[in-house]
Amino acid sequence: MKTINKSYLIIVLILLSFTSISYAQNNPGDLLINSAMAEAVNEAKETYVKGMNLDAFLNANGVAKTSLTKDELAVIKDVHTFLVNGTSTMAIINSYDGVSLRNAAKSNAFQNIETVGRKKCGFFCWLKIIKEIIVIILGGGS
Repeated sequence: MKTINKSYLIIVLILLSFTSISYAQNNPGDLLINSAMAEAVNEAKETYVKGMNLDAFLNANGVAKTSLTKDELAVIKDVHTFLVNGTSTMAIINSYDGVSLRNAAKSNAFQNIETVGRKKCGFFCWLKIIKEIIVIILGGGS
């Protein structure tokens, strides 16, 4: 049931984000990507403990840094930075540059998540879903 509710949450968040007139009219793809990052950060809050460094955060999610690609690690570093700084959802939507998620969408990032994070797939499975949504929005990818 939790998965269904979170699925609706991300869809609602994305749709509500498109109502931001000042930004969405010229950059709807950017707004979607920023909203996706905000959702990834919200999902990651379930395993993040204040003061946790990147390695401890990855360990809490059952993933070793060495098992991640460069693009996967870049996304996770961005998520971790937002967590460490306590950045609000709206601040993420307004400030995220979108580079790491765009690069992940253009690569094979998060393709092996089922085997990488079986212990606690939640956050990493969401990253895979977010990546696939961005691939669709950007009109391609691998």
